[in-house]
Amino acid sequence: MKTDHLIHALARDLPDRPQNGGRLAAARLMAALLVSGLFVAAVILLFLAPSPHLAHGPNLTTAVTLMAALALTICAFRLSLLMQRPDARIGFGTLAWPILLLLVGVAIELILHPSSTWTRRLIGEDPLNCFLLVSGLSLPVLIAALGVLKQGAPIEPGLQGAMAGLLSVGVTSMLYVLHCPEPSLLYIAAWHVPAALAVSFIGAKLGRRWLRW
Repeated sequence: MKTDHLIHALARDLPDRPQNGGRLAAARLMAALLVSGLFVAAVILLFLAPSPHLAHGPNLTTAVTLMAALALTICAFRLSLLMQRPDARIGFGTLAWPILLLLVGVAIELILHPSSTWTRRLIGEDPLNCFLLVSGLSLPVLIAALGVLKQGAPIEPGLQGAMAGLLSVGVTSMLYVLHCPEPSLLYIAAWHVPAALAVSFIGAKLGRRWLRW
């Protein structure tokens, strides 16, 4: 039997459900993100200093960070569910939205601030700490997401694990606004994006082992 025929035969044996992965799977994943997100929020609120910028109201950095992180969460959530079925047709073009939002925000920041400040805004006070915190705080969310996604039958478990990594960073980045001391989108782009790639890599490694069927 050809591989494609086998995949479609197995897909027909799966319970009937909508293409988006099913309401039950979506509800389970949402619940896992909520519980793990509350844990991450508690860690931030209890052990990390609050952001000194939130008291002054919304600003460009906070607004764009939240929008980009929310867009990443929504896109990765949808793709993670779609990839549970072996017959799913996946398009990754929607992942361009969070990147585009962040790039637009960075461009606006470069226009608003003189070039003499760009290096300082890029590096910040403690960039390694930001990278490590975002990466580390994303891991509980990643584990929770993988626990739910294990119920599926993806063709590429490593790729689905990588998508779960992006999903976890999206959730964590929204919560990290509560602490982030740097009011710069250059800083966010320079250190949150590498953290997202690192967690996505970890998710891919874990997914190859945990999400195989």
